[in-house]
Amino acid sequence: MAKPPYRKIIEKHLGLSQKKGFWGKETKLLKNLIAMYPDVDFWLKTEFRPKLQSFAQLLAFPLDEKLRCKYRDFYFVSPKDEEIKLNKRKSGQDIVNKVKPTSIRSFLNG
Repeated sequence: MAKPPYRKIIEKHLGLSQKKGFWGKETKLLKNLIAMYPDVDFWLKTEFRPKLQSFAQLLAFPLDEKLRCKYRDFYFVSPKDEEIKLNKRKSGQDIVNKVKPTSIRSFLNG
């Protein structure tokens, strides 16, 4: 398995920072998150608005729940409906709708 593009993922979700220890801390947190949610494609395609300050936010409530839901929705496949087969022959009697009178005159004229 190829090494995940950590730098690309961090730049996408957090932006660039010149803080001391930023890259080491965020890379470690991202590795922990990738261990829990291993699809790298998910991390490259998902967006969090507004941008995150740190990946530590995704490990705490309420964003951990949001991340879990996003990961579940990323893999959701809607079930296919069964195809309904229609017969060429009719079955049963035809229903004839009677015209209901719309006014008193049409009611009296029959």
